[in-house]
Amino acid sequence: MIDPRTASVIAAITARFPGTTIEIHPNVAPELPTIPDHLFVLDVPIPQLHEVTSFALNVAFAVFGDEQPPFLIGAIDPEQSAKYFKRGALEGRVAEA
Repeated sequence: MIDPRTASVIAAITARFPGTTIEIHPNVAPELPTIPDHLFVLDVPIPQLHEVTSFALNVAFAVFGDEQPPFLIGAIDPEQSAKYFKRGALEGRVAEA
């Protein structure tokens, strides 16, 4: 079950950037053990990678306020999305807003 605040962040991202898909994977960064998940925004055109990441972070911090969002955010271009995500190379779950 996705936290309703996380769902609202996902909904904002997919509404602003149609054609993207969100997958949520466990955070494997050992230096950030208190952040449980990594939210990947897939199929982002290369020229929009920074824009999508900035937008997603701004929305997440606005939604969670003073609380740390329970996820990291990464924008992934279409080639890397197809190579590492869409073919089941990583275990994940597609987020449904």
